[in-house]
Amino acid sequence: MADIKIEQRGKNTALIISGEMTIECAAALKDALARSFEGAESVFVDLKNVESADLACLQLLCSAHRTSLISKKSFALTPGYPEIFKKVVKETGYSRNFGCSIESEKSCLWKGI
Repeated sequence: MADIKIEQRGKNTALIISGEMTIECAAALKDALARSFEGAESVFVDLKNVESADLACLQLLCSAHRTSLISKKSFALTPGYPEIFKKVVKETGYSRNFGCSIESEKSCLWKGI
C-alpha cells in the first residue's frame, strides 16, 4: 500500500508517494491528486520511494497532467524516480519521445523515461 503525503509549499504542492503505487491505492491517489491542485499553481510528485507501480496509477498521473494543462497549472514528476518506476513506464508503453496531442508546453511526464 502506498503512503501519500501532501505538503503545501507556498503556491506549490508536493505530493510525496512511497511504497506500492498500484491499483489498490488508485482511489487514494486520485483523491490526493485532486486535493493537491486546490489553491496550487504547481504540483510536483515525488516518487523517489515508490517500490512498485502499475498501469492504473500511470493513468492517474497522466490524467492529472492533462487536467493541469486545461487549468493552466504546472504538474511534474520530480527527478530521481526509481528504476522500478522507469521499468513500468517502458513496459506499459508510456515512455515517449514527444508529448501527446494536447501537450503544447513540452511538459509530458513520460518524455525521456
